[in-house]
Amino acid sequence: MKDLRNAVILLFIYLIIVLGIAQVEEFEKQILNFRPAFFVMLALAVFVGLVLPARLRVSMYVLLGVWAVIYAGVWLFHWRFLSDSLTIQELGVQFLLIEISAGLSYYVGRYIGQVDDLIKGLAVSTYPNRTIDIRDAEERIKTEITRSRRYNSPLSMLVLQVEQGSEEDQQQQYKSLQRDLLRRFAFAKVGQIINDSARQTDLIISDQARRFIVLCPEVDYQNSTILAERIRRAVSEKVNARITWGAASFPREALTFDELLAMARRRLRSSSGAPALVDQNVSSVDQVK
Repeated sequence: MKDLRNAVILLFIYLIIVLGIAQVEEFEKQILNFRPAFFVMLALAVFVGLVLPARLRVSMYVLLGVWAVIYAGVWLFHWRFLSDSLTIQELGVQFLLIEISAGLSYYVGRYIGQVDDLIKGLAVSTYPNRTIDIRDAEERIKTEITRSRRYNSPLSMLVLQVEQGSEEDQQQQYKSLQRDLLRRFAFAKVGQIINDSARQTDLIISDQARRFIVLCPEVDYQNSTILAERIRRAVSEKVNARITWGAASFPREALTFDELLAMARRRLRSSSGAPALVDQNVSSVDQVK
């Protein structure tokens, strides 16, 4: 947290200095006249640096290289055609300022990502489960799809999403930081409930949209909906949250993981989904487990 605070302060001071100098008329006339495109690139460099490291595993050198290419492109297709083109010194100073802003914002974004991972790890350790990130599940997914295709066996997919309450209700329950922490712990708790409800052979995945994906080998569409309803009831009772879900089956409705995922997402339904099916097949719940 101390590193994050220091990085934010340093970035803030740097931006104040750059923008403050740009407003000094004498500096603009006699030393360096910043161009509008420079301020656009400066703002984008800060924004991308804050967002990208927290979401993707990208090196700072790659980020700086990308901005070098962008800067060269702006000069090549825009600045060199201006009547009062920039000197080499002016181009160099603006380039350094943009690279410095990209680097400082990268560190802030990286520390934000570390805090995010820390909170996520704390939530998962509190409610342990075998949920894995969709980016790390590629080989397992390919294996299950290939096995089902080879042996012509059924395979179903569930997509489960935790529904948030209204913003007014959330504000009454907790403030901004508390809300984020509670959401993360609730997400981990839902993962634990899904883990307890699913079979050992089921593959439980979480995606970037904070949804759970359950891949159920040897389970047809009908039984997958029973599992979904059981999870929905358990989450409602233990977390006091509402789950929406959608299901799709292989090979009847789709032949690839992406097609199954798209179909299940389109079928995200309310908690009232398929009640008749559940009522008529209560005895089949144990079969799914």
